[in-house]
Amino acid sequence: MPVASRWIAEDLQRQYRVPAEKLAVISFAPPAADRTPPTSAEVQDLCERFRIRPGGFLIYPAAGWEHKNHIGLVEAAAILRAQGIEPPLTVFTGALLPFSLRVLERAAALNVTDRFRWAGYITQRDLVLLYHLARGAVVPTKFEAASAPIWEAFATACPVACSNVTSLPSQTDGGALLFDPNNSGDIAGAIVKLWSDAPLRDQLTARGRAIVARHTWESVARRFGVLYRRAAGRPLSAADEALVATGAAV
Repeated sequence: MPVASRWIAEDLQRQYRVPAEKLAVISFAPPAADRTPPTSAEVQDLCERFRIRPGGFLIYPAAGWEHKNHIGLVEAAAILRAQGIEPPLTVFTGALLPFSLRVLERAAALNVTDRFRWAGYITQRDLVLLYHLARGAVVPTKFEAASAPIWEAFATACPVACSNVTSLPSQTDGGALLFDPNNSGDIAGAIVKLWSDAPLRDQLTARGRAIVARHTWESVARRFGVLYRRAAGRPLSAADEALVATGAAV
């Protein structure tokens, strides 16, 4: 059985007693194939449409599901403002869902509505441009089998701060600034570090790009090919055996 992360494999073993030998960890590759840096014309157009400036915002690409924890970012912004620290503007992309109204209401109640902008669904190119122009990506989700936004941010040299739960510590592998998504103060502290510490952002960017470079769709296809050949009882090539030996396919 192929799964997207070591955390899923361990959870299946723990919850359903699935034998480890029946599980294959095959991490997916970044969904965004377009990593082309923006042209000056694209920068001007995007900044005018979204009312942003390069390096002047954070990005969180996620639909408005409750577990995505947009409210954690709202409460972190309120903590920073109460401390006399102006919270950075954060751009949300993705669908506005019924729970999104709760997020907007919470932002209004805490008087931080001005620090958030919900762009809704956007084109793939606009998303890539936002990754390029953002000072960082912040991902406060409370549950992920694996995070596509983190891979996309890594691939476009956008430094990441994210939750320290479920699959994310393993996926980021030292390439992201981790925080407790259930602690708004911890989120606030991580935002300040990501926003203000340029050397840290450089370190995270370099580490993230090195990590994501190991994950390509070609490698995903090769690993699935090994699984199919083993399931069919067909002999494995030397390259297949090498993947098995390194743990890349199983």
